[in-house]
Amino acid sequence: MLADEALSFADYYEQKAAQYRIGGPDEFGQYEASDPVEYQVLCDKAEEAADIANGLEKLPATPANVSIAAQLIATKHCKEVGDFEQHDELLALANSYK
Repeated sequence: MLADEALSFADYYEQKAAQYRIGGPDEFGQYEASDPVEYQVLCDKAEEAADIANGLEKLPATPANVSIAAQLIATKHCKEVGDFEQHDELLALANSYK
């Protein structure tokens, strides 16, 4: 469940970053960005969320790993998009393992 949640945030940030792409790809297949800073910030957030999902899939589902992942998703991603209900649920999950 947490890995799916992290992947959904990665998809969300990738879609937001795509809004900053303009024009066609250059010779290396890269797109010019209308706001390179915002584009890079969103790409970094997408990468962070994907890293959480990858870590959850590779590591054993110990209480510590679940708690840390839930806390990271809640504080770094749920707050960012304004999903405070999910934020509270994930923090409750994280705190239940302490």
